[in-house]
Amino acid sequence: LPLYERAIDAALRAEGPQSRLAIDVRRSFASALMAVGELEASKRQFAAALAGMRALGGADDIGAAIVEAGWTSSMYSMSTTGARRMISFEEALATLSRIKNRFDEPSSRVPESIRARVDFILAWVYLQAGALEPAHALLASSVPVLRSQTEAPRTHYSAATRLGMLAMDRGEHEEADRHLREALELAKIVEGNTGFMVFRYTWLARNLSMQGRFEEAEAVLALVPNVIPIVGSKADPLWFAE
Repeated sequence: LPLYERAIDAALRAEGPQSRLAIDVRRSFASALMAVGELEASKRQFAAALAGMRALGGADDIGAAIVEAGWTSSMYSMSTTGARRMISFEEALATLSRIKNRFDEPSSRVPESIRARVDFILAWVYLQAGALEPAHALLASSVPVLRSQTEAPRTHYSAATRLGMLAMDRGEHEEADRHLREALELAKIVEGNTGFMVFRYTWLARNLSMQGRFEEAEAVLALVPNVIPIVGSKADPLWFAE
């Protein structure tokens, strides 16, 4: 962590107070701090990075809002020890609604693809909070836009995953099965042989189990490949309590 601090100091001395390098290093530093549970220090570094982007103005100011939206979603999705979320639903909703409202203003002239990206992020927060109807409305409007903008597997994987999880929670299990199987195939491209692949199989198996199709669920779980171990700090078992 001291290396980050020295890198930020060097960037500021070399490029001045609006150093783009310092902004990038602060964002990386914030992520590293979040990963080790230093939440307040992480927030400070991220706030400094956002301030730098906003000071640059123009496209960087818009970029700051997009980065803030993604960061807010990540903070809400991640847990601290004891499975407590890093920020509350209310805090996440307030931040994302502020960004959404700003981009929805006609004077903002923000492209539809960017507005759809923020709506997609907001839908994920609603979905995790169990607010299925607003999640459904936001996904219904944002996913077609995002899918039409790119053929990148990660975008289509994320869309299929969210649609599958929403359908599963709404009891629409046949639709969920279709989306989750698509997500699984795309995950093989996006995530390869990492440990996160295990979750893609368990989501599909969970959807089958919710229909009482236990033998099929077990057959899916039997297909889980040997994956690369995740190296790092020990996970809190309460993260997986659900």
